[in-house]
Amino acid sequence: EIAIAGEKLSIDAAGASLYYYSTQKNKWFYIGTQDSGAIAGETRGGGRFGILIDDTPPEISRVRPRNNGRIKDVTPLLSCALSDNLSGFDRESQFEMTIDGIWAPAAYDIDNKVYSYQVRSPLKKGRHTLRITAIDNQGNRAQAVSRFTIIGKN
Repeated sequence: EIAIAGEKLSIDAAGASLYYYSTQKNKWFYIGTQDSGAIAGETRGGGRFGILIDDTPPEISRVRPRNNGRIKDVTPLLSCALSDNLSGFDRESQFEMTIDGIWAPAAYDIDNKVYSYQVRSPLKKGRHTLRITAIDNQGNRAQAVSRFTIIGKN
């Protein structure tokens, strides 16, 4: 484990975390752990490490049904793409989806970066609100809202 006391640094440690640099993938990987007053992380060996500040929230895109959309399907697939360019995500508890304020048991497909839920009980015709929240490993929060209308099947 690597730990650096926050007060030893000349930066605001609140948004900073420890990262490992992979030369094979040419990318920084979050290895931070939450530790009171310290920037810390666990590693399996040596290499290049850095303290990076991640103050950018995750990106929620391709929300379906789209905002102001009109759909016929009363059991739609609710979905979005989730991505984060730095600290990333470690567990599904970092995401939440609600439909009309009721929690939906959505699942995250890590390979395709898609968060989705197939509605099983038919929704009523009319306006509905889909709300998606994502929190990255650094605690940055993003939210997307789609208000759509079900017009029912013809």
